[in-house]
Amino acid sequence: MLVIKGQDHNTLQGLATTHEGEVVFRGVNNQLVLGDQVKLEQVKIHFLGAQGRLEIADRCVIRGEIIIQAGARVSIGAGTKMNKPCHIRVAAHNHVQIGAGCLLANVKIHAFESVSLINTATEQRINPITPIEVGDRVWIAENCQLGCGAAIGQGTVIGANSVVNTPIAADSLAVGYPARVVKSDIRWAE
Repeated sequence: MLVIKGQDHNTLQGLATTHEGEVVFRGVNNQLVLGDQVKLEQVKIHFLGAQGRLEIADRCVIRGEIIIQAGARVSIGAGTKMNKPCHIRVAAHNHVQIGAGCLLANVKIHAFESVSLINTATEQRINPITPIEVGDRVWIAENCQLGCGAAIGQGTVIGANSVVNTPIAADSLAVGYPARVVKSDIRWAE
């Protein structure tokens, strides 16, 4: 059963009776849009503020927690599966885009920085809040973390326990902390 709290002045589309978990709205004018045959299993979706948007395309399987602050957006492409619970957190007015046909397991995606790091000479922030983008058919293995600035090209594999906060080329295998490409021109199959 899916429990919905604070629904007034928010939009929900595509909800089915088979979903499990909770959706909490702490704000107004938020949107939760689900495509056909989406499975929400043991999810916690929290909208913290106004005008957030979560769009999950057709045939996705979503497990875990998604936290969307004011004006933030999360888009998950068709057929993407979370085999184990994942955690997605998006700062105000930022966005996370996950392509179609992706596979994730216990992944943390944080388009969020709770502490500003300032260069004392220039007074400029050196850890800006930037979007996270994951291309189509990307496999992100167990216990990986994606931070601001992560941009993973289509067809790429991110090895277990890796940390990504920079661009990774398409059709690559990347591993490590920070993740680095160790093999190019790869293809993966489930």
